[in-house]
Amino acid sequence: MMFGTQSLINYTLVAWLPELMRFNGISGGQISIVLAMYSAAGMPVSLLLPRFLETATH
Repeated sequence: MMFGTQSLINYTLVAWLPELMRFNGISGGQISIVLAMYSAAGMPVSLLLPRFLETATH
């Protein structure tokens, strides 16, 4: 269930968000900056969250 939810959120942000942004008149350069920031923010979270959850459960 969790994996499916995570995949749905990621697919929505990566596939649909750029199209919605372009539809609203945002340039391709600005869209790429937003997606790069999304990817950059996700990397440290994916590395640190498992350690945090492991220490929180003990």
